[in-house]
Amino acid sequence: MKNHWNTIIFIFYSILVLTVSSIPKLSVPVPSPLISPDKLAHFGQYFVFAFLYYKFRISVIKNHNPNYPANNSYRKDIYLEIFFLSFLIAIFDELHQRLIPGREFCWFDVLSDILGFHFFIFVSISYFKFIKKSPTPSLQKD
Repeated sequence: MKNHWNTIIFIFYSILVLTVSSIPKLSVPVPSPLISPDKLAHFGQYFVFAFLYYKFRISVIKNHNPNYPANNSYRKDIYLEIFFLSFLIAIFDELHQRLIPGREFCWFDVLSDILGFHFFIFVSISYFKFIKKSPTPSLQKD
């Protein structure tokens, strides 16, 4: 049942992100376009999103792969999925906000979203390479 919780939490968080993105006229004081509470919120929100997506994909792999965790190549595929999804989701989120009254498309928000996703990849690879000391697969295709 634990594997199902990862799916439920990921779906709930995805709905939460979409709901927050749909709030009209959500404003945050902006002292700087690059470093502001809004950009840090975007960064953190999508860091957590990437983490939950990673956990969700691992639970799917555990359910469908009898050799788990003997085969560590799954992580490389998940990192690549997160890398490409980061661009799609970040741009989709900002395009969606253009449809909401009082909201607008912002390239700095897209950048903050993508950096949150990519920072998760960096932290995860570092964790498995230096802390957990398990072999981390190369991100290059074999």
